[in-house]
Amino acid sequence: MKITKEAYELRWINKQDVYDGLNDKLVAARENIKKGWWNYHTARNIIEAYNHLLDAQRDNAIDEMTTECSITMQTN
Repeated sequence: MKITKEAYELRWINKQDVYDGLNDKLVAARENIKKGWWNYHTARNIIEAYNHLLDAQRDNAIDEMTTECSITMQTN
């Protein structure tokens, strides 16, 4: 979530509603993971929604490099 906030502050994410949507998804995924292993599937679905929002806003409200960095960090 810190990276998303920094990307917004640097204007790599340039729309408040997109930032809010990304951040809300990360918070929801984290909360489901904290609940226990039986919620991991739900958390994974939320991360997929996060990825879809990243892709949908690529070159619109989100800088291309920010999108690529976020996706790369998730796969490593």
